[in-house]
Amino acid sequence: MEWGCPCCVPLDFEADVAEADGDLRGPERFLRSKRRLKRGPRSMLPRPPPLMSQACASTAPTLPEEPEEHPEEAEETPKDRRNVVAIGLNRFEGSGGLQPQPDWEQLTDRVVCILAQNPSSFTLNGTNCYLVGTGRRRILVDTGEQHFGAEAFMQNLSACLAELGVEGLDGIVITHMHHDHYGNVGRLQEKYGPIPVYSREFSSASFALISELSKRDQLRYLQGFDGRPRYNPLKDSAPKVLPDSLDLAWAADRVKYMPGKNIAEKLQWQFYFVWNSQDLLDRLRSGEYPWQALDTGDVISTEGATLTALHMPGHSEDHMCFLLEEEHSLFSGDHVLGWGTTFVVEMKDYMESLRKMLHMHPISLFPGHGGHIRDGVDLLQRYISHRQKREEQAWQALVKRSEPVRIEEIVRELYPKTPYDRMWMAKSNIEVLFRKFVADGAAAVWKPEITYMEACRLRRIKVLPSGYVERNLPDAYVWAARRSMAKL
Repeated sequence: MEWGCPCCVPLDFEADVAEADGDLRGPERFLRSKRRLKRGPRSMLPRPPPLMSQACASTAPTLPEEPEEHPEEAEETPKDRRNVVAIGLNRFEGSGGLQPQPDWEQLTDRVVCILAQNPSSFTLNGTNCYLVGTGRRRILVDTGEQHFGAEAFMQNLSACLAELGVEGLDGIVITHMHHDHYGNVGRLQEKYGPIPVYSREFSSASFALISELSKRDQLRYLQGFDGRPRYNPLKDSAPKVLPDSLDLAWAADRVKYMPGKNIAEKLQWQFYFVWNSQDLLDRLRSGEYPWQALDTGDVISTEGATLTALHMPGHSEDHMCFLLEEEHSLFSGDHVLGWGTTFVVEMKDYMESLRKMLHMHPISLFPGHGGHIRDGVDLLQRYISHRQKREEQAWQALVKRSEPVRIEEIVRELYPKTPYDRMWMAKSNIEVLFRKFVADGAAAVWKPEITYMEACRLRRIKVLPSGYVERNLPDAYVWAARRSMAKL
């Protein structure tokens, strides 16, 4: 992924969030929010600090809270903070509100959920890590966050294994390469290893930022002599000062929603998390941790459980779901959540993946965040309907225009009541749909250019870069339905 913490984009707000294309009014805005999630009945450990911004839900350092402008108003809830809803539509919540989850609980005869202790407004109660099987050695699906909640998670995992009489792990399965899912692979290897790790192979798109820095000979400004990032946002009080002569304009769109006062600071924040993802990949590929790359149809087995891998892109390029054959139920990762909706990088891929999941008629779903979904078919049907309604609304707003339009104009029409600090979310909702329209051949996109005579012309962009590679398109792009713009 282009940035290091994709799972920390808001996981609801009806949001099919890839990254937003730009702040509608210019200045950067952080989504600072107080955590209001309730603790599960066994949860007695301190929780991590509140979310600072889209960049990193579970790794954001504690910041002083902003004063309340209207102290007489009711406190904002997690639901409110993600409440970015287009006019005339409703937000998706699933069945009831977000319910608390215990530190660990037995969901079925073969599945135990262990909470990763990294709650936030965006990760909900935290990442769900699943112990799968019935024997004395079992499979762990996802591993939680390495930066916050790791020690508590490891303690709870140890207590769970002891109570169930489990002696160790037959394998670690990673649904996708987001740091709240792979974060504790190293700790698990140290304590229980060596343990085989199973995940999908990663494409070069996963680390486009590092590739670009290397191509521009700028990695040396961000890395120390040991090869590690010079700036660690979890420990250092401030980013490093980079040379004024360093041309970072190319990174402006890539890092526009990262924390920081300027491109250099935002880039260093992002680089830290992308580098950590690359570091794990290097350890896997080098054989430091035993690793098997997965593709659709591959099978992982342990006593009492058989998992079949299924490539389901959309939320991320490498996203995998896993069918528990004995229960005909799916581990859905972040593709489908137990409360609200997930963010989407490529909507075309995502909708195809949703339909594949529905065609399997899973009995239940074990999501990456939120509670156990006991009726998998019902939720998948409602997810698809929810997406289709929003897609139809965005299409109608586009097709009625006789001239190309910037996304900002559509957002003003469809999200008139959205608070200023959430407008980037609204814009993101629209952009990910418009990119799907282009991929479907129903719409086109142009880049305005100034000619030598200072006249403006539109240059047709024939192929948009994949959202997996470039999630932030320039604000100046204009879009149109092809049926309305045949003359162009």
